[in-house]
Amino acid sequence: MSRRVFMREFKIAAVKLIVEDGMDVKEVSKQLVVHANSLACPLAG
Repeated sequence: MSRRVFMREFKIAAVKLIVEDGMDVKEVSKQLVVHANSLACPLAG
């Protein structure tokens, strides 16, 4: 199975939903159909 690569714009939009809109990482990951860890990593840095 190949690894999925997300565009920078996609990552920024996802992080904005979490940080600015106050949405839960789990909720955003379900909406975007990605694993929650894919969103948690950009938030950690």
